[in-house]
Amino acid sequence: MTHAVGIRTYQIFITRKKIHDFVQLDDSELKTSFGEFVEKFILDRSVSTNHQEHEKSWGIIEKKQGTGGNSRGLISYGRYGYAASLRDANTGVENYKRKRSDAETLNLYYQFWLPDDEKFALAAFSSFSGRSCISLIFEQMKSAFESVNPDFLLKFHRLMPSGTSEKLYAGKPVKSLTLVTRRPPRDLADALFRGRTQKVGQMTLKISSSRNGNLGILSDLIDGLPSDSSNVILYEGIEFEQATASIKIGDEVRPVGVFGAHSDVGVIDVTESVIKDEEGVPTFESLEAEANKILKVIYETLNGQEK
Repeated sequence: MTHAVGIRTYQIFITRKKIHDFVQLDDSELKTSFGEFVEKFILDRSVSTNHQEHEKSWGIIEKKQGTGGNSRGLISYGRYGYAASLRDANTGVENYKRKRSDAETLNLYYQFWLPDDEKFALAAFSSFSGRSCISLIFEQMKSAFESVNPDFLLKFHRLMPSGTSEKLYAGKPVKSLTLVTRRPPRDLADALFRGRTQKVGQMTLKISSSRNGNLGILSDLIDGLPSDSSNVILYEGIEFEQATASIKIGDEVRPVGVFGAHSDVGVIDVTESVIKDEEGVPTFESLEAEANKILKVIYETLNGQEK
């Protein structure tokens, strides 16, 4: 199985304390405009930042600098703190003995977009095989911004299929729904394999529409999913912990996490759309192309929002 590549999207905005309305990103009471803040933040983090308490490091490599805080590039993200033997997968020969201080580094895509005449910014971040460093970046951004603007709050709103961003996906038609359980019933596995299976670690149920049809509107499907208090979906007596819907976003159908592990909800799967280089990682150009298309559709839904 190829390593999954995802795009997470966020709406970024500023409010005054105890007030929910967005303020202008260049409000006169701000020490610096948000665009200027982003430019300085990126410049200051062009050298790798080490988080010893998390045993992680990251730095920003800006590839394209626009005006007013618009920026696109890569985040060099690494984890360290444990030794390992790096072996050739085909021969088993050890190529390198990794030390605890060695960071396993990935380059992950980022984009900050400040649309003209809007009170919010949009951001897109890629993940690779589930790895992402968004929380570290946002923690530092929030701390740095609010330390110089004590009367304001910098907020990051993950755009997801449910909750406060529901309208983003609410009217989208669903082409298929995939349910996953990591605790499949043993008796079902025994029946399928006539008792010869040892242990089944995961079971997937995929429900697809006809070629020219759809299963319905996402918001209706989510509301209709039978679930219990432990946040699992119940179907035919089987508990499914995760659901992914193939949703039409713009002109393309994309898998989006709609239920399950918090980190997976709202992730748009672009694994089959990006191009990987000879090292097996997605190219900057292909990630940017996918992020641009996704952000364009998102902006069409959110433009003019002020709270």
